[in-house]
Amino acid sequence: MRRTFQSKWEQLWLLALAVPAVVAYAIWKHGALDNTDIIVITVIVVGMALTRLAPMCTVTLQDTEVRIDYTLPFRSPVVLQHKDIEAYFDIGVQRKGRKIPIAGLLKPKAKEKGIMIHGIGVQDFSDLNAELMRLFPKQEKTEPAGGAYGAPAAGS
Repeated sequence: MRRTFQSKWEQLWLLALAVPAVVAYAIWKHGALDNTDIIVITVIVVGMALTRLAPMCTVTLQDTEVRIDYTLPFRSPVVLQHKDIEAYFDIGVQRKGRKIPIAGLLKPKAKEKGIMIHGIGVQDFSDLNAELMRLFPKQEKTEPAGGAYGAPAAGS
């Protein structure tokens, strides 16, 4: 089994609309672009690009591993063996009686932090979410012997 879920590039359309609008506004307001306008436009474009590109990744599911390659070059790829993944948690919103997946969290066994996979960054995220939930089911939570928050267990 090898299945790849690609990055969702369609979300960058807002950036393509915003840049000409900001440039047109600056020219309309001042009549020409000066150095300050160019700096402000550059900061806006870079900020928007980073916020749009941050959740984008390509997820490859293989027989023995899950590989996550991020679109941003300074984020290193993550490769997790199936045996090293504790569970997968889906994050969604309940709307009109059905759950809409928004994101998912892969929880590795050896690390405290999980790896977030955003629905806005991956094409066919609902399929990926269903596949990951099938591969890595949630573990049932067990209450510690002392009860919740270290209080004595009921009946003791």
